[in-house]
Amino acid sequence: MSKQRFFRPWDVAVYALCIGVVVGFSLFAGGRAGPATVAEITSDEGEFVFSIEEDREIEIRGPIGVSRIVIEEGSARFVDAPCRDQICVHAGWLSDGGAWAACLPNRVFLSVAGQTPQDAIDGLSF
Repeated sequence: MSKQRFFRPWDVAVYALCIGVVVGFSLFAGGRAGPATVAEITSDEGEFVFSIEEDREIEIRGPIGVSRIVIEEGSARFVDAPCRDQICVHAGWLSDGGAWAACLPNRVFLSVAGQTPQDAIDGLSF
């Protein structure tokens, strides 16, 4: 009987490299430096940046209708959208840096730029 190895010498190096790449992308994806100060909206109409310190209501036209976004008391959210499932509306208020919501059928993307606390846990962590 011949003895078979479970790992070959280069397997460990490849696994370590893959783990390093995943950790690197995770750290890169989390960061926008500084406190949450702006709401960024991207759509077919263009890219818009608004301060979250000033309350306002924004209407963005997309391929299937108008999406309404409200910025109020340091947070932003979709309040109305022409899409069927309303997932963007149910995302609620976005106030932590790096948080986002999107109305994919209407091609409208909303994100809040700022820094997320290092010890923050969200629904994607589980």
